[in-house]
Amino acid sequence: MTPTITAARGAEPPTRSGSARARAPAIRFYATVPVVAAALLVLGGAAAWAPWPAVAAAILLASAVLVLSRPEWLLLALVACLPWESKLHYPSATVTVLAFSRVALPSLFVLSALLRRDRLLLPRFLAPLLAFLLLTLLSLMVSIEPGEGVVKTLRYLIFGASLFASIQFLRNRTTLLRAIRVLAISAGGASIYALVGFLDGQLTRAAGPVADPNDFGDLIVFVIPLTLFLFVEDRRWRVLWGLVLTALLAATFGSLSRGALVGLGGLVVWGIVTRRVSAVALLGAATLVATIVLVALAFFGSVVKERLLGRERITSSTAAARIVFWEAAGSMSAHHPLLGVGPERFDAEREKYLHGTPVALESRVSSSSQVRDLVRTAHNSYLEVAAENGIPAALAFGAFLLAIWGSLRSFIGGSAARLDDQGKRLAMTLQGALITAVLSGFFVSGELEASFWLVGVLAGALTATATVALPARAHESRSREYRSTTPSTS
Repeated sequence: MTPTITAARGAEPPTRSGSARARAPAIRFYATVPVVAAALLVLGGAAAWAPWPAVAAAILLASAVLVLSRPEWLLLALVACLPWESKLHYPSATVTVLAFSRVALPSLFVLSALLRRDRLLLPRFLAPLLAFLLLTLLSLMVSIEPGEGVVKTLRYLIFGASLFASIQFLRNRTTLLRAIRVLAISAGGASIYALVGFLDGQLTRAAGPVADPNDFGDLIVFVIPLTLFLFVEDRRWRVLWGLVLTALLAATFGSLSRGALVGLGGLVVWGIVTRRVSAVALLGAATLVATIVLVALAFFGSVVKERLLGRERITSSTAAARIVFWEAAGSMSAHHPLLGVGPERFDAEREKYLHGTPVALESRVSSSSQVRDLVRTAHNSYLEVAAENGIPAALAFGAFLLAIWGSLRSFIGGSAARLDDQGKRLAMTLQGALITAVLSGFFVSGELEASFWLVGVLAGALTATATVALPARAHESRSREYRSTTPSTS
């Protein structure tokens, strides 16, 4: 029952799809019915004394049955929830649907691994991610106030564990593409929701499904290249993906997020320099953007102009203050280079390193309800990791992102990609999505945000499964090539 371990190397030749099925069959759904019925009776009796624990146990049990019968469904549900994080604060603001799913995903994967003999997929970027998590734990251990950093450290660990488990569940191209479609549709709906509040004048910036406009914009711009891939690849639903892409672009501009706009600009520049984007595609994108701007000015001109003027005033006053925070994070990491000041300690330690009084960043609108909040982060993912966890941890986090890029590049140049045009295009798309996430990370403290998690999951699933199975046409092509080059033995 010990799972087989398979390391991912994009350059290796593909394995026959039949070998991927040479494992124990999945747990049958009807085989779990008697166990579930008995468990529900026990939970029903327990609910009279402890309702919330019984509800949580019932959800966990239902999720367990779901994972054992259809393990990818829980992951698809989690992906669909990501663009709506701030609207899923149930049953409480701390124990949310999203948080519970992130914890349940690796836990239920362990249960699934004990009952199924699937091969473990281990992309190369898991090694630097593991090093980063270990350094974060060491930073917590030597922190002056370790209790302050326990929650953030647990979030880091859940980030890594759920990323690993998600890669195991995306074991075929069909499920991988389904996850991308679910993410695009969910992000499109969230964009429309945010735009309604923005254009009605209720919000100063497009947000809501994700409370912070900067975080919302970063996630939406990450989904844009994935939606472009669907627009090109899925011709039958091209109208749908065109509408989703329009909503995503409009929400990106409506978020007024510098990080999101820089990420989008970097994506365009990368596409032009590497010739990933044709002149026709650039003309189409420019036409779409111009149409969005003209429609916004024609029908919502007063609201848009008012929001832009307000954002311009805030931007001019916060630019210098943001640099002050970056300098404080840099000084903090220089004084504590090995293990930093400890997770979640930047806010407590920053006063020692601030030079000046960045009032504009001390109290800003940071949620969809327009409630003013204190800014407690460095507003730079990489500087915050270096300040809190140490320079080696920041280098490990950077190596994690570089390894994702390297795995995608190896996949594109490997022998498997020569027989898999769709996979090659998807790998290039994920490179573009990674660029948006990395560039956006220079303007927000988003090392724990969905963008980095998603690019790791999708890239890991694509490159790790390259050695397990390819589409049927690729195997047929390889078989014909082998027969044509092999002399007859008769």
